[in-house]
Amino acid sequence: MKRHQLFMVLSSFLLTPLTLFANAEEEKHSFHLESKAYLEVLTENTKKENVSKDMENAKFSLDQLRLTFQGPIAKEFTYKLRLDLSEDLWERNFAYIEHMLTDSIQIKLGRFYFKTGTLEQYDFVYEILPYHISIHQEGMPLFENGMQVALDLEDHKLSLQLVNANNYDNSERKEEISLRNFAASLNYRGDFLGGVLSPSATIAMVPQIPIKEDGSSTYNDHVSRMYYSLGILSQLGDLELALDLNYESQPKYGLGTRTSINKFTGMNANLLIQFFDRDLSSVDLAPYTKISYTDRESKNTEKETELEASLGSEFGDEDRDVKYFINYTYNSRKKEDKTNSETTEKSSHSLELGATLNL
Repeated sequence: MKRHQLFMVLSSFLLTPLTLFANAEEEKHSFHLESKAYLEVLTENTKKENVSKDMENAKFSLDQLRLTFQGPIAKEFTYKLRLDLSEDLWERNFAYIEHMLTDSIQIKLGRFYFKTGTLEQYDFVYEILPYHISIHQEGMPLFENGMQVALDLEDHKLSLQLVNANNYDNSERKEEISLRNFAASLNYRGDFLGGVLSPSATIAMVPQIPIKEDGSSTYNDHVSRMYYSLGILSQLGDLELALDLNYESQPKYGLGTRTSINKFTGMNANLLIQFFDRDLSSVDLAPYTKISYTDRESKNTEKETELEASLGSEFGDEDRDVKYFINYTYNSRKKEDKTNSETTEKSSHSLELGATLNL
């Protein structure tokens, strides 16, 4: 059974109890539709071994189209289901059931987002963003099947996640796959002074990630990876400041006597500055700027750096279902291949004009 077919079966399984238990009049089921459509004009220059190539492109994109259902299924039990109909169909789908064990303890079972980061990852999962995300976030694991236990004390929330770590089909290595190899994440989100200072922190470990080593066409080894993230969000009136720092490491890998051959480290920093409710001729503006820097290196194979800066604004009242946006992004990326000493440099300028729908 294909993944998207399996997800539809799971979705039906989750929705069926609604007809049986949806009799709590004080709680209602909700439907949420989100979408992002835009026109992008892109110019890009690529340099490789003193050879330069220019490219220009313009295209329309439907970047996101999400359908979210949520509500009660029984006393103290709720469900949440999201179907993402955009290009990355499987990656952003989720479905889970949550049990309010007490007023402050919740247990979640199903498929949900695995927390390896803080602010950028949270926005990427739950918000329709007018700006780009970093290559660091693009490479993060997102949604997995598992369990989450959370302690929610009003302004402070601590959550522990255990999810599947061996989500791949590899008949040659099945004898070495253990159900004990769960990925784990510990996450904290806090709020001080009514949103003036909201820190967040995450530490996560993913064991037994399959890799293709020494030019193999099949998976022939595993790695384990650690993720550390610290985020600071501050809201000062109409001004919002968000900074998060991320670090990932691959301290060692190998099976049996094989030890660290290709050590990996990655660092990433993101800064977002945004103003809300700026009036211009009766039009509400939300101008922003976002700067992102990523540096990733595999000891024996490659090194990659990226600098990206975005400048833009959203247009429309906060209460409106449709908002328009304009976004300009400059991106500079450099990749060094240590196996053959080749260096590839890319720089691009993109302008996006579009709209987001939030019903």
